[in-house]
Amino acid sequence: ASFVSVDDPVDCYKFTADDGIDPTENVVITLTNMPAGTDYDVYLYRSATECAAGTVLASSANIGNMDERIGYGERFGTDDGGTYYVRVIRYRGHSCDQNYHLTINGLN
Repeated sequence: ASFVSVDDPVDCYKFTADDGIDPTENVVITLTNMPAGTDYDVYLYRSATECAAGTVLASSANIGNMDERIGYGERFGTDDGGTYYVRVIRYRGHSCDQNYHLTINGLN
C-alpha cells in the first residue's frame, strides 16, 4: 500500500482473528519496505470504538524507515477472536512511487 497524497497521514485496515484453543496464539504485524526518508508507525486496536478513541492495544514506533513489528499475545482464558483494527501513520516523508508492505497474521 501507499499513502495516496502528501495530505494523507493515516491508512486504516481491519482483520478478523479466529481464537482457537491453542494457548500460545498471537497477532503478528510487520510494516516493512518503507521509502527512504520516511517515518511510518503501526498501531493495533481491539475494536472500532477503541480505534476511534485512540485506545491502543499495541504499537511499534521505530525511528525513520526502520521496520516496525507488533507481537500481541492472547490473553489467557479469554476469547480474543473478532475484528481488530490497524492504523499505519505517516509522521514524516512521502513517496509517490514506492509502496510500503504491511503483513498481518491473526491469532495463529
